[in-house]
Amino acid sequence: MFDLSYISAQEIRKTRDIFKIFTKQKKMLVDALESLGEKSIKSADPIDEWESETRPYVGDYLFVALKPLMLQASKPTIEQYNKYLPEWYTLRFDLPTDPAKKYLDKLRRLHLSNYQWSISATTNDEIRGIIAQWLSDGLSYNAIAKNIKTQDLFVFSRARANLIAITEGGRAYWFAHFEPAIEMQKMGYTMEKLWITSHDGQVRSTHSHNESLSWIPLEKKFPNGDDFAPSVMDIRCRCHHITRIV
Repeated sequence: MFDLSYISAQEIRKTRDIFKIFTKQKKMLVDALESLGEKSIKSADPIDEWESETRPYVGDYLFVALKPLMLQASKPTIEQYNKYLPEWYTLRFDLPTDPAKKYLDKLRRLHLSNYQWSISATTNDEIRGIIAQWLSDGLSYNAIAKNIKTQDLFVFSRARANLIAITEGGRAYWFAHFEPAIEMQKMGYTMEKLWITSHDGQVRSTHSHNESLSWIPLEKKFPNGDDFAPSVMDIRCRCHHITRIV
C-alpha cells in the first residue's frame, strides 16, 4: 500500500541538498557580516539584505523536489482504485483545479509568509536572535562572522535539514497518497480512511486516539484536526493512513 523505502531514499536526498543550501546561506551571512568590518552596532538590521537574498532558497528547492515525490506517492492509491478512476485521471501539477497543485500552492504561500512553521521565517528569526545576542556583548560584525565560521549552529545543522526533509516530504508524500481518494469521493463513491500509528512507545496519545476510531468518513477530520496522516499539527509524525471504498 505504501513504499517506505522510497520515502527514506527521498528524505536522505532532500536532507543532503537542503544541508548544502544551509551551508551556502551560512557563507553568505559570514560574507555579509565581514563586509561590515569592525563596526560595533547594537542592531541586527544589516542582515536585512542577506535575508531577502536567501529567503526563497529552501522553499523553492522543496517545491521542485516534492513534485516527483508526490507522483511516486500517488501510484499505490491509483492502482488500488484503477478500475474506478476515469480513464483520463492522472496526478498532475499544471491544472488549476488539481488538488495536488492546490496543496503545493498553499504550501508555497505558507512558506513565503511569516506563518507558523515557515522555514525561512523561522531560520532568519533564529539568526537574528544569535546576532542580536552577540551584538549585545559588544562584538563587531567581523568578530561575529568569525564566531559563525567556527560554530556548528543549529540553524545550519544537518539535523535541521533532516527535520525539514522528513516533515515536509512526508506530508507531501501522504497528501498525494490521499488525493486519488478525494477524486473518488468527487465521483460519487463513499470513501473512508484509517489512521495507522507506528505502534511503539513514541506514538503521541492524540495519534493513538485517531487510530482507535478505526474507519471514519474521508471528509471528516480526525479529532486532533488532521485530514490525513502524517499529522500537519506535529513534526516528525511517523503515522500513515489508508483509504477504502465503503
